[in-house]
Formats: sequence, C-alpha cells, structure tokens
Amino acid sequence: MHKEFIQGFICGVVATTLFFGISSLIHREPPENKKNITHRQMVKTPLKKGIAEVFYPQGNETQRRLANKILDILVKEYELVAKVLEIPEDRILSYQTYGLVFCEDIDDIFLKYTHNGLTLVNGVQCYPVVGETGFPFRDPKTRFRLAHSLPQELVKGILLEKVKIKDSGRWFVEGVGGYIGFLCWQRFDKYAFFNYEYPRVLKLFSEAEQQGNLSTEASLVIDLTDYKTLTRQTSRENSCLVDDLFCYAATFIIIDLVNRHGRGIIAKSISKLAESKGKIGAEEIVMVIKEITGQDILPGLKVVSVKKVEERFRSLKTKLLPQR
Repeated sequence: MHKEFIQGFICGVVATTLFFGISSLIHREPPENKKNITHRQMVKTPLKKGIAEVFYPQGNETQRRLANKILDILVKEYELVAKVLEIPEDRILSYQTYGLVFCEDIDDIFLKYTHNGLTLVNGVQCYPVVGETGFPFRDPKTRFRLAHSLPQELVKGILLEKVKIKDSGRWFVEGVGGYIGFLCWQRFDKYAFFNYEYPRVLKLFSEAEQQGNLSTEASLVIDLTDYKTLTRQTSRENSCLVDDLFCYAATFIIIDLVNRHGRGIIAKSISKLAESKGKIGAEEIVMVIKEITGQDILPGLKVVSVKKVEERFRSLKTKLLPQR
C-alpha cells in the first residue's frame, strides 16, 4: 500500500442506525440480559467460513448467494485483523466475534430479538442486514459498515479485553480500530467510504463553520488525552463533530506511527501494554511507544489542530479515489 494512501487517511465514526447498529467511540459490551437465540428460532440457515459466520433466511436462494459473497469479505477482514494484531485467527475466537443476519424485510423475526441493533445468535454477536438482495448493496451506509465498522468494532473489542484502558487512553483503542477499519475499506470498497462517510463528515464541518463553532482559538485544538473535558464543553448540536474529530485525530496518530516505524508497532505496543495488571492511561501508552520507537508522541496528543484534521480529511478524495 502506498505511503500517501495511509498518510491521507482520517477515519470517521459511524452513526447508529438499524443496519449494524454499531456505536461510535466506545465498544459496546452486550447487555447481561441479552438472550442467546438459535438460528432455528429465527428460521435462518447458518453459513460459516473460517471464524466468520452469517445467517440467511431458510430456503431463500437469493439471500444464500448474497450471504456467501459477504462471508468471503468477512473472512478476508478477519484475516487482516489477525495479521495486523499478530494474533492467530483461531485465537480471535476467544474474543467476541461478529456475524451478520440477512433479513428479507423490516418484519423479519430476527429484528424482534435485537437490542441496540444486535443480539447473540448461536453465541455470535450479530447485526441485521435488511432488505438487500445484491452486492454491491444499494444503501451506501450498509456497504461502508460492512467494509469498515465491523472490523473496527472487532479490533476495539479485542483491545479492550487484552488491555485495561483508562478513559485517557481511549484514543489508542479508537486509533488502532480506525486504522484497521481504514485498511479494510481501502481494500474492499473505497466507494462505500466516499459515497457515505465522506459527505456526512464534510457536512458536519461545514455546519460547524457556518455556525461559528470553529471560530474561537479554544475550539481550534483538542486534547486526545482528556475526552471527558472535551465532551463537557461541547453543546449537544456539536457532539457528533467532536466525536468524529476525536476518532479522526486518534486514527491519524496511529497512521503516522505506522508510516514512521512500520505496522509491527501496533502489535508490539499491545503486547507490552497487556503485561500490565493495572489500568492503562495515556501516559503509560506513550511511555511504551517511546520505549519501542524512541519517539515521544505526547505533545502531538495533547494539542491536535482541528483545522489540520479537517484539511487532512478533505484531501482524501484526490489522494485515494481514482479520478474519472
């Protein structure tokens, strides 16, 4: 992958919707009272390749073909996750993996079991795919979430299980998850990003600028190690932009580390952090990275330019999307 591809990227945070229902920023643990249903209860047929699993309506040949196509993508995404994190694929099964359930319409029985857009099916945490009959999917957000959000959430879940993270260290989880999500949408569906996430985020920036919310000196920088203060000082109408900024900035911190020190820095850092029995915050993460690379990234974490984040995001289209 060309260096300029990675240097230009700042990933977005996905809004919660019916399809997938993936939360932004914090990996959501399944509620304790969530029921573990079986594929028979929802009249679905399971398909599995490697550690990836999907379920489609029993006897529906169109959905079976679609499920097989998507399963191939999931398998490759899980392979990439295992490669970047340097975890054997069978070890990923010890964490919470994700699957998909194909629903013919909004009256599908599976949707009655979901809580916040997902539920456990045969022990696999699953998201619904509603009303799609072919690939590429008709809905751009559906395609983007398949190519980005699912592997991103898987990675975040793995990190949060391997390392006990304090709130000040959440940028590391978001950054690594965003970086791997980036690799996936770059490989599997660039248009999904530029047809859905790209215009959504540009709209947020434009609205904030029009309202004068980015006009003061205090609003032009953010501190990735102090997310709580950042959100407390944010009005409700600006909360989506702040969440996106946090994820973008965290992701390009990881991207820049990879560009400078190689992709192995991710697995090395995680392995070192996992040795600690206590909770890990920003300072501990910075110390481990400095120990491995000799680079002190703390100043860059504490003073992140909002304008540079925006400029970097806006440059994506010319750098990454083939010009027609």
